[in-house]
Amino acid sequence: MFGVVEVRHPRGHLAQAVRQKIIGNVQVYLGLKNCVTSIRQLCHGLVMKRISTLAAATIATTAILAGPAAPAHAAPYWNKNAKCKQTDPDGRVIPTRGGNHELGWNHFSGKHNIKKCKIVNVALSGNVDKKDGARLEYWGYAINGGRQVKIIIIVQYARKTSDGRYDAGAGQKIGVITAYCRGMNKCPNWINE
Repeated sequence: MFGVVEVRHPRGHLAQAVRQKIIGNVQVYLGLKNCVTSIRQLCHGLVMKRISTLAAATIATTAILAGPAAPAHAAPYWNKNAKCKQTDPDGRVIPTRGGNHELGWNHFSGKHNIKKCKIVNVALSGNVDKKDGARLEYWGYAINGGRQVKIIIIVQYARKTSDGRYDAGAGQKIGVITAYCRGMNKCPNWINE
């Protein structure tokens, strides 16, 4: 829908100033038309004022509807609930949290096909096999008949991950980051029997 806006010059001249397209409640100005040179600045000023008013209203409405923006350093979502826990020989209580696609149960149960707490807990019930600060590595073996695979469990025994993206909360430990079978991306199905 197009309309014509009339602008009256301070000296009383009437000029056809602006064509506008109305889309919903938003008016989009398409340009000046038939403005006399002496009132061109007045016409332009009114158009710019109207555009800036509409832009400010649009920005304010967007901010209200969208809500406050999350900080750029916001941690990714992860499930902190412990699916299983195991105490190692040194008395460390190590949780295996639900996590997400990057760490914890949700990560390794899909990507690495370890779907039983007992597989993780057997390895965690032994001594630490490799230690680098708060990063602990536990090794275990799954044996079924003549088949055998080495299971490696990586634990972050600290409140936060080494990159600081995940925080278990005051007095808590991150726990199991991942579990996998050595030399393969997915563990064989028989380990979950």
